[in-house]
Amino acid sequence: MGKKHSEVQISSKIGLASLCLCIVAMLLFSFSGGANSGAEILIGLILSLSCVGAAVSLHEKISPAGVIFLIALGAVRMLTPVFFSARVDCAVVSVSVVLSFLYAIVCFLRFFIRNKHNDMLEAFLSVGFGFLFLMTAADGVLSRVHSVEGLSQLPFLVVAAVLGLAAGILLLWKGRREPLKSDRKGRFKSPWVAGLVAFLSVTVTVFLVCNLLGTMMNYAFDTSEGKPLEMQVTAKQIDVHRKGPRDYELSFGAIRVDVPSDVYDRAKVGDVFLFYYHEGAFGIPYYELSQEYYE
Repeated sequence: MGKKHSEVQISSKIGLASLCLCIVAMLLFSFSGGANSGAEILIGLILSLSCVGAAVSLHEKISPAGVIFLIALGAVRMLTPVFFSARVDCAVVSVSVVLSFLYAIVCFLRFFIRNKHNDMLEAFLSVGFGFLFLMTAADGVLSRVHSVEGLSQLPFLVVAAVLGLAAGILLLWKGRREPLKSDRKGRFKSPWVAGLVAFLSVTVTVFLVCNLLGTMMNYAFDTSEGKPLEMQVTAKQIDVHRKGPRDYELSFGAIRVDVPSDVYDRAKVGDVFLFYYHEGAFGIPYYELSQEYYE
């Protein structure tokens, strides 16, 4: 009994530490510039430790497959930004996010079959860490890459709406067959409310993820050879946020990119910078500022 209590205490402490690490990572993300590669690596490492810690602390509440999946997800996210280039790191993050959402769908369907609320916890963990990985990795890409044209929003909206509608209908159908408990006190909630919440949350989440994921995959899986182009600085601007970092931005005509503060300080209007023009994996061209300015 004492050993069991000790294990529970250890798991609780690991879970609390994981939550604190996650908060620290998001604070670093908020207060670090998008072009800060060192901060990107540190944020990835902290989020990875948080993911592994959550899996260890909740190993008795989620399935063994879920524990292995979260640990593998955290381990991969921890190693790729350290040993591989930004493009490879983006590719790994993109695949990890896709797998996270596919696994969440499996957990969601398993919830309807087994009616175990731990399956929903597993789904939320998978989606949550997948979304955090995507958001923090995409910020670095978006700050360095300027797309010639944006991704079409309609396909993403249709996919998001279909998945949201499916989730809402399934939850409504399940709630009509058997009451849905809303808390530990055993109180019940309306299946219509549960269905509406599921529809809105899934639709919004999938739409946001598809937008970020589409931009990242267009960059990460692009195999076209970049065409070098030299462009002149036409303007300099510092975006000051009320809460958060300053964004140091250089304009090259219609192209605007974030750069590290030291590069911004040295740059003058009229200076020439090296860019690479790429076709994009999805046929959406983009300009990328040379990596040498971020090293």
